[in-house]
Amino acid sequence: MQQPRRWILRSLILATALCVGAGAQAGQIVDRAVAVVNNDVVTERDLHMALAAIVPPGRGIPPLIAHELRQKAIDHLIDEKLLEQAMLHGHVELSPEEQDSAYQHFLQEHHMTEAQLQSALTAHGMTLPGFRDHMSTQLRQMKFVQSEVGKNVRLSDQEMQDFYHRNQQKFADTSHADFNRLKPQIQQALYQEKMAGALEQYVGRLRAKAYIEVMK
Repeated sequence: MQQPRRWILRSLILATALCVGAGAQAGQIVDRAVAVVNNDVVTERDLHMALAAIVPPGRGIPPLIAHELRQKAIDHLIDEKLLEQAMLHGHVELSPEEQDSAYQHFLQEHHMTEAQLQSALTAHGMTLPGFRDHMSTQLRQMKFVQSEVGKNVRLSDQEMQDFYHRNQQKFADTSHADFNRLKPQIQQALYQEKMAGALEQYVGRLRAKAYIEVMK
């Protein structure tokens, strides 16, 4: 099935792109722990990078939502740590072809040459090998989620028809197409919805078994 693969790759591209934008100031942050997740830690640097990915460059965090935004970012980072730890037991491997394909797709998606990417990374205090390592880590995580969580996601024709009728406004531009012609789009949208729910449940089970402490 190609739709789930595209969904995973889009998530990879987003996560990696955010890392590029967040890297500039990360080295200026004191690396103290803000949360403990089993035997691992979420650092102030991790938190800074996560917040930098949310807040547009040059803007501060509005005081009224600063605490809420910080807590949401910490929760997200805790979930990331739990997935990383689970992935260590999943023996997820990437072939050189998969890594190169993801890298080339990133360049194409962002209309960049490797020289342009190198220049952008240098301006943000990052290196190309470091960038590609980060891409590989993200891709392994997405591959793990697909194999561990996605294996339980099933779509029936009835579910897809029900989803279409509930969300007809999403397909407004193709209202004259019949269900069979729209089926690939419906399948992709419903898969993403069910995958998000399944992943939330999976992470919830990891949280229930984990030792988690958020520093004051």
